[in-house]
Amino acid sequence: MKRQIKGTATQLQRKLIAARGRLRGDRFLKIVLDSVNTCNLRCRMCFFGAFPQLPKREVWTLEQYSKLAREAFPRTQTLTLSCATEPLLNPKIAEFVQIAKDHGVPQISMVTNGQMLNEARIEALVRGGLTTLMVSMDGAKPETYEAIRVGGNYKRLVENLRTLAKVKERLGSSTPNVTFNYVLMRSNLDEVEEFIDLAVDLGGVAVDFRHIVPYDEADIADEMLDETMWTSERVEATRAACERAGLHIVRLPVKPDDYVDTVDECGLPFEMAVIRHTGDVTPCGHWTDETMGNIFEDGFWSVWRGKRYRYVRSHVNSTCPPDACRECLLRSFTQLESGRSISLLTTAKVNRGEK
Repeated sequence: MKRQIKGTATQLQRKLIAARGRLRGDRFLKIVLDSVNTCNLRCRMCFFGAFPQLPKREVWTLEQYSKLAREAFPRTQTLTLSCATEPLLNPKIAEFVQIAKDHGVPQISMVTNGQMLNEARIEALVRGGLTTLMVSMDGAKPETYEAIRVGGNYKRLVENLRTLAKVKERLGSSTPNVTFNYVLMRSNLDEVEEFIDLAVDLGGVAVDFRHIVPYDEADIADEMLDETMWTSERVEATRAACERAGLHIVRLPVKPDDYVDTVDECGLPFEMAVIRHTGDVTPCGHWTDETMGNIFEDGFWSVWRGKRYRYVRSHVNSTCPPDACRECLLRSFTQLESGRSISLLTTAKVNRGEK
């Protein structure tokens, strides 16, 4: 009963926040989108790595993106131009960044493996207003990186990031900030501290350490960490190394025995829209149930205000949440049968309400 009362009060608070947001015209949306359907690498921990053949490339048209921009970007706080695919496979990605900037979106980022960066494209992204470039790099040594990011070239990536630093300096730009995603595995665990120094050398300001999130199709069990590998000593050593290097930590998983699940509310359906290359929308990146709708068919705000989104918002923090929320890796600590950790991620509290 206490939980139900608390949940009811929280949802009333969100409605009040939403009402204030409508009156003030606040930016509250966090949009994550894939404008392309495939990748150029076949990383070991990714579902693309399990495909017999990578999908034929399909890319959003400028008209499709511009329509979304007109509808949603005036209310958007953060835009991430990639979720599960490689954004640089879109030849118009720099134009997409510029359009977001023209609509006043304060934070524009993308996640990339960086293999397709070149000086011309880098300059277009810098001039276009990209604020953060998140680079996926999981090793300090070429052989480690290339064994994980299959098809990637370590030397090329390092050269591309050094070119980025030179272009930023030439243009007098402090952005995009460079952050790194580092997926923790058995094969790269001993390179963590060496990678921290490399990240700083390559112009990085932050690193996001993550555990593997396994997919059924991915043969990755041999890389999963257990409690004897990712220990509290390693956690603290990593934290100390980042502090010495002046590198901000976006996320640093703790070992399983130290985890305390205190996250009992999720705000993502009130602020986030994850848009797939097909136009389908989900309320977060881990959603596995029916989509909220399709922006190409119905438009953004029809989907956002639609009955599916409303149902998720009214039930996500209740005692009867949707099935996808019950199994969510962001809401709880989930373990494999062997006891190895899948994910130690947590979700942020809501800071904006429903439009």
